[in-house]
Amino acid sequence: MNDLSNFSRAKTFNHHFVAPEGWSTASPDDDCPVFSADWRTVLDALREVALSERRTHVMDNDLVHRRIQFCQRSRVFRFPDDIQVEAIPLSDFSTKLAIYSKSRYGVRDFGVNQRRVKRWLASLERRVPLA
Repeated sequence: MNDLSNFSRAKTFNHHFVAPEGWSTASPDDDCPVFSADWRTVLDALREVALSERRTHVMDNDLVHRRIQFCQRSRVFRFPDDIQVEAIPLSDFSTKLAIYSKSRYGVRDFGVNQRRVKRWLASLERRVPLA
């Protein structure tokens, strides 16, 4: 599992990265909102969001580093996409996330990864209040 604060993004057009501006060596596509909860609550809620979607499972779970990695397969051809999430505690009761969603195969994803990340964050916002 990558350290999302220090990694190189793929040179293809089949991924989407959300993180606080300046937090990572890789430039994010979007910033993540601040959630009004501790990092474990936010990560647990995001796990529920992710696993509520079909063809999604946990690949790795590293709570020491506040990270979870998921795989979600496409509906028709079952191509795998890897989604890595890292919780970034700002205080005891505020957390941001870094999310990197990338297709394993191909050069373009036609916006699938961006839509997934936005959908997961929108679902998370309905479960955990924003700061």
